[in-house]
Amino acid sequence: MGGEKGDHGERSPSPEWSALAGETTRVPRDAIVDEWEACVEAMATDSRRAVAVLRGVASLASEEPDAALHTVADVAPYAAAGATNVRQQATLVLARLAEHDPGAAACAVDDLGVTVANAPDLPSQRRATTALAHVARVDTGAVARVADDLVPLLDSDDDFLREDAALALGRVAHRGSLPVDLDLDVDRLLPAYVAALGAQFRRAARVDALDDCLAAGEELDDLLATIAGCEDLRATLAVILDAVDVAAAHGGVAPEPLRDRVAGVADQAERIAEEQ
Repeated sequence: MGGEKGDHGERSPSPEWSALAGETTRVPRDAIVDEWEACVEAMATDSRRAVAVLRGVASLASEEPDAALHTVADVAPYAAAGATNVRQQATLVLARLAEHDPGAAACAVDDLGVTVANAPDLPSQRRATTALAHVARVDTGAVARVADDLVPLLDSDDDFLREDAALALGRVAHRGSLPVDLDLDVDRLLPAYVAALGAQFRRAARVDALDDCLAAGEELDDLLATIAGCEDLRATLAVILDAVDVAAAHGGVAPEPLRDRVAGVADQAERIAEEQ
């Protein structure tokens, strides 16, 4: 499986790649864009060169994500690598690219599932779970394949793991894509999903990320009526209304679409609360 790729035995690379032996080296943008096949060969030689290439891809994925999308299929197996530094860099790449283009990262789902289930380090688990949550926005069928690896994270002590697992599984459940034999209480999941969306909405408002606010708001719009009969709804609504209050205060200087979205979410939440 993908976990073996980062653990190849040492081999002598071609001369032009000898500079990649240093732990702190980062492959430049031009090499990633114009010489990707050579980068892939370098990654297979040893973990230090793999880290150097992956650092370069992670930087490019942050600054010019479209220019790094071609790397996804080759980077994916390294998300489950045995070497921690390789695994962390690969999952960072995939989390950034999945946020930018969830569909393009769908091919990495199986390797990300291995990381979620088996990675001993928190950063790799967090990034893999975040990437799966993003992919689930557009390809719930792919994420459904690794749903059983995500379920235990709903009880994690780590807020980020728990929230992103709820987002990934909630999106899959809401679109009816959960495996029929999955041992998961959907009535317990949906409030966790909406609470995670509320937290996402609140954070997006605080940093003035309008597009993220609108996306989370649309998802909340779609879900509020669905969860009317779920247990713990009052606690869930408290999270949503807190998010709405923060966004409303922020909306005083935000563009009109954010104020409209805040009003829509608040109206629906208040109607459901009155029905309880």
